[in-house]
Amino acid sequence: GEGPLDHKGIMIRAIEPTSCTHGVLQTGDVLLEFEGVGIACDGTIPFRKGERIAFGHLISQKFIGDKAKVKILREGAIQDLELTLGSLTRVVPLGMDIQDPPYLVVGGLVFTSVTVLYLRSEFGEDFERNSPVKLLNAMYSMAESPDRQVVVLSQILASEATTGYDPDDFFNMRVHAFNGKPVNNLESLAAMVQECQASGSGSGS
Repeated sequence: GEGPLDHKGIMIRAIEPTSCTHGVLQTGDVLLEFEGVGIACDGTIPFRKGERIAFGHLISQKFIGDKAKVKILREGAIQDLELTLGSLTRVVPLGMDIQDPPYLVVGGLVFTSVTVLYLRSEFGEDFERNSPVKLLNAMYSMAESPDRQVVVLSQILASEATTGYDPDDFFNMRVHAFNGKPVNNLESLAAMVQECQASGSGSGS
């Protein structure tokens, strides 16, 4: 009979939490076939006569919501599974941006969520070269949950609450936590600020 070494395919090294394969495929699975087409160890499939192409070409022929049958090798056993294809969720959306991005203003501090439109407005058309590395790294990161966002302190406005703070020192700073609680998106930050205002104190980081 055939052993694991007789099969060709590509090993799955990681699965993003918001991926359509989450809960179906597992880290360590070997993807052998996609829609009945065998995948080589280099991730290619037969294309035109004598040519090969990346198996992602098969995925590109599908639409979001389509079903796809895959054959995998898991712990030495072959399994046939079905996926419902979906889009990738990134913490910084790469597609179309909303025309009126949301802002949260608290005591002269202006917070917003990062989008490609925001990066372009702050750093110009060549934003991929001019943006801070930390924001660029986030742009190419997958989201841990569908509502995950990168929240930044965009700027400081002149007010009594911001007296003594130099606006040139506080801009485009990523907000990771508020009162020790992770900031997952702008809405969660707004909720924590409201809760803090009701109790009377707070700090962000």
